[in-house]
Amino acid sequence: MNILSTFKRGFEPRSAVIGSAVYCEGDAFLDHSTTEEPGKRLKAVGVELRGPEGESWLVHSSRDTVLSAGAVNTPQILMLSGVGPAAHLRRLGIPVVVDLPVGENLHDHLNMPLYVTLELPVSVTTDKVLTFRQLRKFFLSGEGLLASSAVMGVGSAHRNISLVLFGMGSPDEKVMRDIANMKPQTFSGLFHFNGSNETSKEGFVMLASCLQPLSRGTVSLASRHPFTPPMIDPRYLQQPQDVACLVEAAQVAARVVSSPPFQRLGARLRLPRLEECEDLIPDPHDSGFLECVVRTVAITGYHPGGTCRMGRPRDATTVLDPQLRLGHPRDATTVLDPQLRSVDKV
Repeated sequence: MNILSTFKRGFEPRSAVIGSAVYCEGDAFLDHSTTEEPGKRLKAVGVELRGPEGESWLVHSSRDTVLSAGAVNTPQILMLSGVGPAAHLRRLGIPVVVDLPVGENLHDHLNMPLYVTLELPVSVTTDKVLTFRQLRKFFLSGEGLLASSAVMGVGSAHRNISLVLFGMGSPDEKVMRDIANMKPQTFSGLFHFNGSNETSKEGFVMLASCLQPLSRGTVSLASRHPFTPPMIDPRYLQQPQDVACLVEAAQVAARVVSSPPFQRLGARLRLPRLEECEDLIPDPHDSGFLECVVRTVAITGYHPGGTCRMGRPRDATTVLDPQLRLGHPRDATTVLDPQLRSVDKV
């Protein structure tokens, strides 16, 4: 087994506080109404942090303020601070400081999972992971299968199709259902699990994805309270080109599985058995069947982006200029995040 990626001791640090509002120069706050003098540039000079017990801290910046809270929380913080779509902010009673399309242009990668069984014992299984040797290796040195993401291969067919091979022959139902919000019957139909002990099954999951989706969603506020989660509407597969691309990606994955190197491992593609697609013939060459599967089992890649689009300063669809500065005219707030990514030409 060749593992391509690992975690440092398998742990990821977490932040204890969140940012709730950005302050601007003078006595005015970005979450309060301000009047900007002609020719005067708005400038953020700090952030307010709030803890779980309601305590707060004000952190000032002597230079630029850099906001980097992710593709969901960055637009949330900006909108709570009065920077965002004016109509949306007014509906929530938030004074508008700058009218910008914050939270729009959301896009994400969808992954189409395909399950493949193997005859040779070359994959990661639950039984292999939970051995005394692997547990000891992980807790003593942070190494071994428990410190692995199980990624064994990454490739692309052309510039828009990506394939990721997860060498996990016995996916954990609870984990998959938690990360993908998958129904029990969908999980069983996708992985051909029948409820018996499946912890030793050899195989892998091939994730077929399109790298440049055209469908666009939104991130918006549910309320003006900073601890209320924002509303995320990804609007997956709204563009027919995205559906066609994922169908093609699944067909590419099927051809890879049928190639001689995989056949020498005894690879067999297990097409999903889904109630939603039972009237269609399970065939990797049938685009109608694959479209039904895509619309039923495709899962997020957790790669959201684009909610603070970067582009030309005079482009009304952008939030940031090429120097990552915020606003029209640009102020001294810099946004540095994956959410500025966009496949659109600027």
